[in-house]
Amino acid sequence: MTTHPNRSENYRFTVNNDAEGQIRIAQLRKEVCIFNAEERLKALKDSSYARQIAKVDIFGRLGKNNANAQSYRDAAKKQRENFTRNWGASPYQRIAMVDAVTIDSYVRVWTHR
Repeated sequence: MTTHPNRSENYRFTVNNDAEGQIRIAQLRKEVCIFNAEERLKALKDSSYARQIAKVDIFGRLGKNNANAQSYRDAAKKQRENFTRNWGASPYQRIAMVDAVTIDSYVRVWTHR
């Protein structure tokens, strides 16, 4: 597990895309589920309480020397060629979990009214 200090405040950790990493992500999801249940209980006891809701987001990363990286590069190149105005931005892509070497996990929390 790797922790990067320069990520957003929602960032939690990076794990390898293997059985151990999946266990760590499942543990984070259980913690978030417990947090959401506790917030629902607080809102039931006090109707003026503005409860918070948390959600786990995971994003795959290709990593170095990934054999699947070329297919993502080709897709990005095709998008850029079809893009009539070039604003200098690279096309956004989500990496499929089966192609990912590592997984970044984030927890977003917002207030429900």
